[in-house]
Amino acid sequence: MPHVPDRPPVSDLTAHLGFWLRPASNPVSSALAGKLAGQGVTVADWTRSPASSRRPPAG
Repeated sequence: MPHVPDRPPVSDLTAHLGFWLRPASNPVSSALAGKLAGQGVTVADWTRSPASSRRPPAG
């Protein structure tokens, strides 16, 4: 039987930043969708829009 290298232990779920950010993600996404819907735009349309990737001028 071939030797299987030891794997590092799996970290606790709460050790991941995404675990803690997830509760804020849905309300933020919903708020964004609501504001965009008021302008007749979907979140998918907005993310594909060149305006969504523009950065404000440095200064």
